[in-house]
Amino acid sequence: MNAQAYHFGLLGHEIAYALSPQIFDLLFAHFETAGVFTVHDVPPDKLAAEVRKLSDLDGFSVTIPYKEKIIPFLDGMSEEAKVIGAVNSVRISKGRRLGHNTDLAGFIYPLRRETIKPGRVLILGHGGSARAVLWSLVKEYPETIFTVCGRDHDKARSFVDSVTQGLADGRNLTPTTFADILDDDHYDLIVNCTPMGGGAVLDKSPLPDTFRFEQCRVCYDLVYQPALTPFLEKAAGRGCRTINGLPMLVVQAVTSYALWTHQKLNVGGISALILTKLGAGDG
Repeated sequence: MNAQAYHFGLLGHEIAYALSPQIFDLLFAHFETAGVFTVHDVPPDKLAAEVRKLSDLDGFSVTIPYKEKIIPFLDGMSEEAKVIGAVNSVRISKGRRLGHNTDLAGFIYPLRRETIKPGRVLILGHGGSARAVLWSLVKEYPETIFTVCGRDHDKARSFVDSVTQGLADGRNLTPTTFADILDDDHYDLIVNCTPMGGGAVLDKSPLPDTFRFEQCRVCYDLVYQPALTPFLEKAAGRGCRTINGLPMLVVQAVTSYALWTHQKLNVGGISALILTKLGAGDG
């Protein structure tokens, strides 16, 4: 047993469904390391005080709704996190809170297993997770045409504008609203970055029943509980290949574990092992 005892955590709000404690327990067991993982579910008005308390940990993950809101409370950020404008992993170094983004690695991992080079991608939502998703896709598929969808066109436009500031060519990004999506639009890949289908909105899909999923090839939902959300169920029923958010969750967790413990790990191999132990197979 490794003598080093770690204390990691998860910061978010309304996150009773979180699987991170189970994932990190499996990681502690795999590496024969003593450690605990605690969940810190706090409302927005308690965020600043809670972040200060979390400085006593060895590292912590950040989830909804704080991936962007935590930035003012950090002492530094990785270059990647700065460009993305969102943080999901905080490393503690001599009391300093250093922000990183491991969602990039997590998101693209299962997608690389698909035989797809998407020409058109629809991203549903424009929060912190959507930022990492978009950057990951732009890096992987630079020629792709992206549409970013939100409830409010001005917010979707603001999101696209903020992302394009870091791109050499932002002409392939277009904002739209859910009301303006046409039922027969064709996309090679649709990614749900909204919370619809999980948590307090279990029975909701971000797209209407009339949407023609048969026009699409792959549908990817960042929600991981339940494994088959209404969005993925409708897509699968109409012949689309589907990916849920569990592989992304596990890969970003393993990447954070490596970051917080200062280890070089076979992230893909360890993630596959954890997914198997969770009963999900390898993506």
